[in-house]
Parts: sequence; structure tokens; C-alpha cells
Amino acid sequence: SIRAAQSAHAKYVQLQLQQAPAAAFAAEPLAAAFTTAARAAAVEATAAAAAAASTKRAASRWKPRIVDSGDLLVASTAKPSVPGKPYYVYPTPRVNTSVAVTIVVVVTAGTQMETFATALNTIRCYAALHSYRLSVEFDDKFKECEVHDDLFFRRHCHTHMIMQKQIPTGTWALFIDADVGVVNPNKRIEEFIEPGYEIFLFDRFYNWEYAALSYLVKNNERGRAWVDDFAKFEFRLPPSFHGTDNGALHPFLMFYLVPETRDPRTRSRTAELCLKIWERSSGYEDLFSMQACTRMVIGEQSHFPEQRLKIYQKGAGWVHDLWIFHSHWTTDDFMMHSLKDENLGPYPSDEANRRRCRETALNVEDTDDCFLVFPVLQKLNVDKCKAGTEGWLMEGRLQLDNVTMKQIKDKLAKKILKQQMEMIGRMAFKILEEDRLRTTQRPTTPFKRKQRILAFTDDSIGASRTVPGIVAN
Repeated sequence: SIRAAQSAHAKYVQLQLQQAPAAAFAAEPLAAAFTTAARAAAVEATAAAAAAASTKRAASRWKPRIVDSGDLLVASTAKPSVPGKPYYVYPTPRVNTSVAVTIVVVVTAGTQMETFATALNTIRCYAALHSYRLSVEFDDKFKECEVHDDLFFRRHCHTHMIMQKQIPTGTWALFIDADVGVVNPNKRIEEFIEPGYEIFLFDRFYNWEYAALSYLVKNNERGRAWVDDFAKFEFRLPPSFHGTDNGALHPFLMFYLVPETRDPRTRSRTAELCLKIWERSSGYEDLFSMQACTRMVIGEQSHFPEQRLKIYQKGAGWVHDLWIFHSHWTTDDFMMHSLKDENLGPYPSDEANRRRCRETALNVEDTDDCFLVFPVLQKLNVDKCKAGTEGWLMEGRLQLDNVTMKQIKDKLAKKILKQQMEMIGRMAFKILEEDRLRTTQRPTTPFKRKQRILAFTDDSIGASRTVPGIVAN
């Protein structure tokens, strides 16, 4: 099998080097992962193939170089100083499969699946590569979920039923939106499982919202109950601008993590105000106020050992939105959200536009007219993924180094925190106004503040909903 791997790899490298246009391939490394026993022979075979290609390209002034990086064996005819070109990565299949995970995707019945072709292709490849189970279902499979009118809560009901009927007890379920895809196949889902915890969530990056688009739960009594209770929280939605599951997750977590808030007799004044804001919500500003309010009640800690729940803080979760950094990415990324095929495009030819979008990303400036380019550039062959031989062609021209991205994330986190504190300040003003009204019984002019609201369409389950973004003046 080692000889077969060596031969197949050498032929693949030769084919790629012979067929790829020189201009496009000049800085495009080929990578493949091998066992320790096969590595030395693979280096020799790869070097021979690369040397042959170098001889054919007599105009090249540099020699092919072999880099044994441990996880990846890289053969490249690229000049080391040439930056920012597409390149191949061959991920290493996980060896230890003792942590069993099922990736769950629930889509509204009747949805045109071509909408999510790119995202689901990467998920299928990733699951096949690492021997994760994958369950992609329409939301009309279980009759028990027909009671749900809200499409977004219906998918949580289906997730609960899949956990109950299809996934082995004691394993894990990773729920994701259908428009979530993998950008770094070398990351493992189990990296986000922490001993002693059974429910994992994360903060969204562009505001102070807990993410409802993905969660990781253990398939035991606690995990199933949490998903089931969240699905049934639809029946507690107020007749207001409630924000569907994105909005509801916040009072749901307040009740779950701060049990005294469930009972009006023991509920704090702040918690009561949070619910009043939600009940009277007429738009995004009210919804944002409720979210900021519930987070103030819950607190900003990440670990809740009594409930065995952890919330990964901003930038530490496994998914972030593609548009948040204007399609720029790093090797620290894992998954990306908002991968709807009709919105994705190729690397733009307009240099001025590329420069502008890069600068706005580096300077943490807001814009809604930058291009969307998913970093994985080709359709992946799932059979090759399962065999561990498929390469992922990555868009190196949009790649940032991890240090630079951390600086960007730190700036954005500070900006979002400032907005959150301003929202809490306005909420505190409302409390004082209510007190004054209660005391004087006289009308007052409501406090107003100008804001710019950015609305982002999230069709991740085949139905439109609006996911808000906020930028304070």
C-alpha cells in the first residue's frame, strides 16, 4: 500500500506539473500527507517529479524545494519570494476516531440544494476525510415537528429527533446551517470539546449575539433536553419583532443559565426589563437592546459548569461569517458562514476594488459592497476525500497571516464592545425613565439615538430571514 501511495502521488504531481499553466502554477505548491513510514520514499518520488518539471521549465532560476513540515509534505516549484497565489493543501485524515461526531444539517423541504452546493461539498468532503457521520435532512421527515410553524425552530426540532433516533447515545452532534462550509480541513471538531462540558455555543463576531447557526452538543439526556427545550421555545415567542431563533436564544439562555429568572417572583428587575423589551420589540434596535440586556444578566463568563455549558467568546468559535473580513482568511480559521452560491464570485480582476476591500478589512471599516470569494476554489471529489488523496485548492491571494488577523479581530472586538456598552447605557436610561414616569405619571420624550442598521439576508435553510448588523454613528 505504501508503494501504491508513492506511485499514485508521484503520478499526480507529474500530471499537475505538466498540465497546469506555468503562469497560474508558478507559486502553487502541491501538498500530500503520508504516514511516517512512507514519508522518506514519498519525498524522493516527489522530488524526482518536481525536478523533471523544473528541467522542462528552463526559464526558471530557482530549484524545486522539498519541505517536510510534519503534517504536510509540500513539493513546490514556487519561487519562495512569490506571495499570494492559489495553492493546494492535502489534509491529514484523523487517526484517532474515538470521538464520534455527527454533523447535522436540516434544510426546509423544497429548497433548491444548488443554493448550498459549495458549502455542502466541503462539508461532505470534510466528513468523509475524517470519518465523521453526516446527516443532511429536509425538515418534513419527522411528524413530531409539524407543530412548529417557524422554519428555524422546526430545524431544531428535527435536530432533536435525529439525536434521539439516528445518532448513537454518548456521541456528539454538531448542528450547522446549510450555508456553513469548511475552509481548513486540518481542524478537528473535537478540538472544541472540553472535558466536563456537554453543550458548546459561540459568540458571533459582528455584534454581541450568541450564534444560533451552530452548536455542538453531546447526545445524552442533557444534550437532547437542551435542543428539545430550545425548539419548544418557539411557543413562548412574543407577538413582536422577536428575531426568531436568533433572538429567542438569548432569553432562552437567560432562563437556562440563571434559573431564578424563570419565575417572575424571583426574577431581577433587569431580567424583567429584558423580557419587556423583547415583548415590545418593533425593530432591530429593540432586539439588540434585549440581547445586550440578557447578556448583562447572564454575565460575560464563558464557562457554566453547573449546566455543563460553554460559550466560546468572540473569535474563538468554530464558525465566522465570510463577509465579516471581506473574504480574507487565515490558517487559524475552521468554518465559514453565509456561503450561498448565488452570492459567491471569483477573485475580482479590479485591482482598485481588491485594494479597497483589503484596506477596509485591515482597518476594521464597515462596507457592504465588497466581493464574496470562498477560499476553497474547486469542487472537491468526495471519493478522493474519503481516500485521503484529495487536494484543497486555496485562494492564497486573500490569505492573511495569523498575527495580522488577530490584530484585526482585537480591533473589531473593542469596537463591538463599545457599541454593546452604549446599548446598555441606553437601556439604563430607559430604566430611569420608567422610574420617573412611575413617580411623576407624566409623559416623557423617549430617548432616541441615530443609528445605521445593516441587514444581512440569511437563507441558510432555504427561507429568508433578516440577520441584523449594527454600526453606531
